[in-house]
Amino acid sequence: MRDIFLEFVRFNKQNPEIYAAVEKFTREVIHTGRVRYSVNAIFERIRWHTEIETRGEDFKLNNNYRACYARMFMYRNSRHGEFFKVRDMRGEWRLLKWLKKNYPKENDMAQHSDLGPSATSRWMNCPGSINACKDYPRETNVYAAQGTAAHEVGEKCLKKGVDASDWAGEVMEVEGMTFTVDREMIAGVQLYLDVVRNDAEKMKAKIHVEKRFDLSKVYPNIFGTADAVLIKDKLLKVYDLKYGRGVVEVRENSQALCYAIGALLLLDKHREVEEIEMIIVQPRVTNPVKRWTVTRKYINKFAKELRAAAIATEAPDAPRIAGEKQCQWCQHKPHCPEVKALVMEKAMIDFDDDGDMILPDVEDLGSNSIAELMKWLPFLQSYMKSIESRALHMLEAGNKVEGFKLIDKVGRRAWEDEAKAVRGLKKLGLDEEDIFHPAAMLSPSQMGKLLTKELRDDMDEFVVKKVSGTKMVPENDPAPEVGAGIVSDFADD
Repeated sequence: MRDIFLEFVRFNKQNPEIYAAVEKFTREVIHTGRVRYSVNAIFERIRWHTEIETRGEDFKLNNNYRACYARMFMYRNSRHGEFFKVRDMRGEWRLLKWLKKNYPKENDMAQHSDLGPSATSRWMNCPGSINACKDYPRETNVYAAQGTAAHEVGEKCLKKGVDASDWAGEVMEVEGMTFTVDREMIAGVQLYLDVVRNDAEKMKAKIHVEKRFDLSKVYPNIFGTADAVLIKDKLLKVYDLKYGRGVVEVRENSQALCYAIGALLLLDKHREVEEIEMIIVQPRVTNPVKRWTVTRKYINKFAKELRAAAIATEAPDAPRIAGEKQCQWCQHKPHCPEVKALVMEKAMIDFDDDGDMILPDVEDLGSNSIAELMKWLPFLQSYMKSIESRALHMLEAGNKVEGFKLIDKVGRRAWEDEAKAVRGLKKLGLDEEDIFHPAAMLSPSQMGKLLTKELRDDMDEFVVKKVSGTKMVPENDPAPEVGAGIVSDFADD
């Protein structure tokens, strides 16, 4: 007799992207206002997605797994615990036991908490954003995934007592994307390691790595993880590695302050810490190490503000307040009336009697108006960027955006076969010291700087340009449209 449960567990392990699709598509349905839905419909959409929209090896999506995936979603998202109507399932207790073992509620709450420290700048300034964003699918991108990879390298190095160069050439897989630990990541992570280790040596303190904290004493369901923490006598230091290129300030940084509260609650046993220093290490910006020291009194004051803000989010009619800081990463931004009103106000947009939009004449703007516009320019640009992102998502979903199309996005040049490339480069007169630095192989772009034009041309036979996704371009762009053949096959008669 077939054991559907064991088959499902094996299938889920081999194909984690299927549950990710269940989560994504179900949340999209929830966002439309539905409170109940058919898992069958979700399955058929996944079939379309995996068989038509993606490429790769075929595999069978067994209908017997529908009940398992439905229960898995409702278990991991207790707020929607009755979203799918399911029948009694033979051996359901085994599935629940497996879910409890692999997805403990505490971890699930940490992963999916609406009140996460990383989003404090949003919900503390706009309480209504929690309700507005609650059913949007969790989003990631290549930059966030790359940051996670860098964090993993840093964590391993601190725990093992080694340097970042020990991971040179290591392939990291994050959110279905792969990253090779290259020279830039090695240098960036090593800077972070040096900062933490030098401080630890001066303090003669133990390095606490990836300390998970619980702020339930402040307000339920606020969890997080500090990258590194040092504590000695009356001094506490909390470290946060930021691998992105967007500048992050440490002063008044609500995420860092949450980490400080968590570290105090977790580690301050009979020490009576008086000073808390927050350190943000951001190796890919001009000023890579930023420090800010506050008193315990300041942290206690912030904890009260945090609690008050969290309570405010619980109100069904919690106010939505638009602003540069809180709207920057908000998923609801393209649909938010408050954002639209603020954009119109700051861009000085008006309407005539016929309802046509009137933009200000730049030449007529005085110095004060120009200064105000320049102040709000990043916010206005961010809003336009969210419109662009929405248009891209529509095209990727197969919808029409008049005047635009999708084409393949070509990434950086890469070695088609590293071993073959090494052999070929040695034939061109290079030795291993030229090819590897310090241990990871140089990229084609980096290698090209060492070669003459003639040798660069010879090197190109080992180089490919890999497709790294899609991008939106005007319809008259000469590049071929992605999926044009598929769309025509299914077009209406």
